[in-house]
Order: sequence, then C-alpha cells, then structure tokens
Amino acid sequence: MSTLTFKISDNAPDAIRNLLLSRGWQELDEDDENQVCHLWWKIARFRLNDIQHALPWQYFNHFPNANAITRKDTLTRNLNRMKATYGNIFDFFPTTFNLPNEYTRFVNEFSRRRSFDHQQQLQQQQQQQQQALLQPQQDSNLWICKPADLSRGRGIFIFKDLNDLTYDCSAVVQHYITNPLLISGYKFDLRLYVVVTSFHPLTVYVYREGLVRFSTDKFNLLCLNNVYSHLTNTSINKHGPSYSKDKDIVGPGCKWTFSQLWNYLHNRNINSNDIWLKINTLVILTLLTQAPTVPQVSNCFELYGFDVLIDENLKPWLLEVNFSPALSFDCQADLEVKMPLLNDLFDILGFGEVEKVVSKTMNETDRSDGYKQHQQQNDNKTINLTTQNNNYYSTNSDSRDSEDNDLQDEVEINEGRKKKIFMRDKRHQHRLSKSKSHSVSKIKGKSRQHKSTSTKLPYITPSHQYLTTATHQSTQKYQLFSKLQDIPNDLVNSLTNKKRKHREQQNQKIRSILDRWRSEARSINQIGNYVKIFPFNQITMKSFKGDSVDTKAIVRELVKINRQLLSTSSVNRLKQVNSQLTALF
Repeated sequence: MSTLTFKISDNAPDAIRNLLLSRGWQELDEDDENQVCHLWWKIARFRLNDIQHALPWQYFNHFPNANAITRKDTLTRNLNRMKATYGNIFDFFPTTFNLPNEYTRFVNEFSRRRSFDHQQQLQQQQQQQQQALLQPQQDSNLWICKPADLSRGRGIFIFKDLNDLTYDCSAVVQHYITNPLLISGYKFDLRLYVVVTSFHPLTVYVYREGLVRFSTDKFNLLCLNNVYSHLTNTSINKHGPSYSKDKDIVGPGCKWTFSQLWNYLHNRNINSNDIWLKINTLVILTLLTQAPTVPQVSNCFELYGFDVLIDENLKPWLLEVNFSPALSFDCQADLEVKMPLLNDLFDILGFGEVEKVVSKTMNETDRSDGYKQHQQQNDNKTINLTTQNNNYYSTNSDSRDSEDNDLQDEVEINEGRKKKIFMRDKRHQHRLSKSKSHSVSKIKGKSRQHKSTSTKLPYITPSHQYLTTATHQSTQKYQLFSKLQDIPNDLVNSLTNKKRKHREQQNQKIRSILDRWRSEARSINQIGNYVKIFPFNQITMKSFKGDSVDTKAIVRELVKINRQLLSTSSVNRLKQVNSQLTALF
C-alpha cells in the first residue's frame, strides 16, 4: 500500500510536520501532479469549494462554516440566545455584550450592578461601624474588554468606569470574574483540547491532559493595568519580569499540566471529578450551539482550544474558544501535553490503522524513516542525464523523496556556461532494460564524476518541459550523456494509466480502512488519552437526524446526568466526612 501523504499550509507548526514524518508519512510534492494528500492541515479555514471537491480519502482539519463559537462576538450571541431559551444550564458564560450593537444594554447592566454594589457597601459599613479601621471593599463591577477576533491577549484591558471604555473595532465587554481560584496568590486558567470528528451526529472527544496557564504576578484588583497579574496568556507572561523566578508552589515559568493541578487539589481535599464533569458539560453545550449550522461532511475534523477559569466556589467559567490552538513548544509542559495529544488525534481519525497496513505491506528498507529522509533529503542526490535526438531524461534515485521534483541542479558546460535541468513530471517513470549510463553525482554540494557499471535498471523520467538547449561538448570536469533508445509513446501512456489506476486502488483501500475504523470507533469510549464525552447515551445519539438536532432532549439529558452524578458526589463527600468524624472519636 502507498505511503500516506500530507500537506501543510499557512505556516502550520513544525510539530505537525515532524510528527507525521516520524510516523512514516510523506509530505506532498505539489509539483507532482500524480500525488494527492490524504491530510491537509491549515491554520486558516478552507474554502468550501476545497472540501466539496475533495477526493473520498482526503481529510481536512477544519469543518466548513464552523466559526460560530471561535469568534468572541458570535460566541456571545449564540450562548446568550441559548441561555434565553434553555435557562440556567447555560450559566457558565459570564455576562457579556457585543459592541457597538449592544452598548445601550451594557450601560444599563453596568448601572444596575453599580447601584447594587453601592447598597452592599453601605450595609457592610453599617455592620463594621464599631471597627476603628474599615478594610477597603473590592469593587465587583469590573469589566474586561476584548477585541472580537484577536488572540494571544492582544487589545485586552480591564475597566471600572464607563469613561475608560474605548474601542475602535468590534469588541465584547464581559463581566470580570473577581473571585478566581488562586494558587499561592496566582490566577490561572485551563487550556482544554477538544476534538470534534462529526457534527451530524455530534461526536466530541476531550483530551484528559491539558495546560494550566498562570499569571506571573500575584492577583491584585487594586492594580487593574498589570497584565501579568490579570491575564494568563503565555504570549504575554513569558515576557514578564517574574516568568523565570521560582514562584511559591507554582515554580518557574507559567504552565502546569492538568495532572499537576489535580494532584494539588487532591492534596487539599478538593474533588476534581465534580469540576471535570462541569467542564465536560459546558463543552458539549457550547458545541451544541453551532451543530445545526455545520453542513454534513465526512472528511473533516476540528481541534479546539477551550479556555476555562475556575472560581473560588469551584465553578468553571468558559472564557473563549480558540480556533487552531497554538501547538508550539515553550516549555516542558507543552511537550508533555501536545505531542501525545497530536499522536492520539491521528489515531482517533483512523490513520493509525492505515499505518499498520502500510508497515505490513512495505519492506522496511523501502519504507524508510520519513523524518530522517526529511532531515537528510539534500545530503545525497544522484542525477543521470542522457540524450537522444535532443530528448533529455533524468533518473530519480528515490521516487518517494518529497522534494525531488523541486530539485534543480546546474551542470557546467564549456568553460563556465551553465545549463539548468529541472526534474519534473513523474507521470512517465519507466524501467529501461540493460542500460549503462554515465552519471553526475552531487553529494553535499560537491560535484564528482564516476562511471556506472551496475546493471541495475534505473528509473527514467522524460522531462518535456523547462529544458534549455545546450551545446554538448566534453570538458575536463564532466563527461555527459550516453545515448538511449527512444521510448514509444504508446508504452508511456500504457504504463502511466496502469500506475494511475494502481494508485487509485491504493487510495480506495485507505478510504475503506478509515470508514471501517469510523464505524468501530462509535463503540469505543477512549482512544489514547482522549475520552468521548458525546454522545453519552442512546437518547443523545438519536437526537441527531439528518440536519435537525433535538437540542431540548440533549439539554434534558445533561441536566439529568449532572444531577445524578453531583448528588452521588455529595453522598460520597458526606460519607467521607462521617468516616473522618468517626476516626476522631
């Protein structure tokens, strides 16, 4: 079976390329018209036309029309709509308004909260009037303004006075959570990785490991302009003065893994299972808001980055959903999370099953290591050049090299004159019987001449384009070209058609493996470190029929299962407390 081929666009992270090469994949050579990619990975969205005209065995890392939750303004609009329809189960998103369209509504809410805060402060002052000194009251009417479609903390600021609100683009204003759960005084949030393999029916996997992102200055509501105190974006905090310091409990840097966080909470008798259940619920409900708008396609998937904040009452709040989350490595925690995450992702899609078949049907020597080939592709290249009646042919020592078609070598002719020979078009590769040729080898940038005496049949590629005529004269450096017989055109066409047909058959086999895996994966609840969180029962599975979604039935099931699990957790906690009391007496 042929090697899996991938294409990467838009400066996608090297982690994707290196991982696929290490798994034995081959990067697409776009100059080779015969190659097709089995996976196309982009940072930006695809055109709908790209997906509609895709071949059956091609996968894309984005769904069409799936941006209803990854822009802050559309996320706000959709979650506010769902909350108005289905009630408090959607109360995991802070009060948020879109600007400029909802400016009047925001001002009304701002004024209402300010009046309420003022009354609370008066009551507290009356209760504390016996004290000599009163502690300053924290203002809870704080808001955070974010540009609608910017990322990495750009353009974000916190304000408590309407006169401080300025914006020159579409933005959202969100009630600022003033009571976050702190670790040694530092604010943090969670970067959760979520994979959707289908929107019809909705199929959601959550990666059990993730990143805990810390601010690098201690949380302080009296200093709202300190981004290192209030923002947790790594792109900001890695430039902070305390980034490299060994901070109490947190340590140097600004990231933990989920495992570190759960261990920290467990040591303080905090039940992380309740938090995890609530997080999974908000992920499902958020994705549910856009499921009806995504067309039915079978060859797409999406990797989301959910940003979640936990407050001091252990309630998770959704802050935003990231499209094409960063997959670069800034620290050890990134390596521990992101590389296994990507490996398991390709297994979810079924490519691991294809790779097993490929490894069985290819000799180890022929298969080679894609990553090593990528690293050493320019170290050793051999080019055999022959001519007959001004028809030039070039041999290709390794037809699987992803960059062979881009190879451009220069041969010195007649005292410094140069002829450029471009190797293109692998459609007409053939074996010629019992031929001997002279070859010009270029090894590590140095040219040397040798005469081939091997009877091994070379691969010959006619190059009909991009050739310039040259005067063939012998020089002291090179002896070029031995004559070969012309290849009949009908033989060329016949072999080309056979090769194309064989390639199509191989790709059809790949597609059948992927389809079979998709069918089997429906009954698998965990693949690698990914856990399937939706659908979670027959009712939620049957809620999707064609393009229609029974959102009400899904919400009802989520409410039911949350009540059951939370009540069970409460009983377990009560038993734990009782056992502790019994031990004391």
